[in-house]
This record gives sequence, C-alpha cells and structure tokens, in this order.
Amino acid sequence: MNMPNPKPDSDRRGNLRLDTMFPVQVESLALGGHMDCVARNISRGGVMLESRQIIALGSPIEIRFTLPGGPMGGILARGQVKNHYYLSFGDPKDLKHLYGMGVRFTSFADD
Repeated sequence: MNMPNPKPDSDRRGNLRLDTMFPVQVESLALGGHMDCVARNISRGGVMLESRQIIALGSPIEIRFTLPGGPMGGILARGQVKNHYYLSFGDPKDLKHLYGMGVRFTSFADD
C-alpha cells in the first residue's frame, strides 16, 4: 500500500504567522501563579512565547494580551503547551538563554 508523502514542515501550518514581539502575561496552575513572557510568531492557531522558565507539555494556560488602543482588559486566550524550545544568543563570552513554548490556542474568553 502506498502512503502519501507528508507535507514539508513549512506547508503544515494552515494559518498565516505574524513575526512580532510584544509582552503578555501567562497564568497556569502548573506555575502556581503568573509570569511575564514575550509573544512572538503568532497566528490564528497559536503563538510562540519566550520566557525565563517553561511550563510542562500539555499544561493548560491562559495568556493575557494587552494591545495598544485595545480594550482595557485586553484579550484572554486559553491554550495548551505543545512544544518547548531552548534559545541561546550572545557571544561566547556573554552567552544568554531563554526558553520558548509553542502554545496552541483552544479558546478565547467572551468578555
């Protein structure tokens, strides 16, 4: 039986991604509170978050987006952590690192 070839990674994403950078606040029971993150590479289906720590794969999280000129409370998205990333940058003498999490959106608050 012939199986179709899977699409390359670049073709698997059905949603246009916007390469951006803005602060968000993430809440999770796994964290026991909240933490500040940077949202990057956002789409209709999810977002990549830069953070100083990671949340366990599969954990549900809430992300509060406060957009310039938007509503006072911002936008509340619910999602699930799907991937982890380790991001290193700087020069060899001053190497820095951050963690990243790929989050799939599951719903948005009505308010």
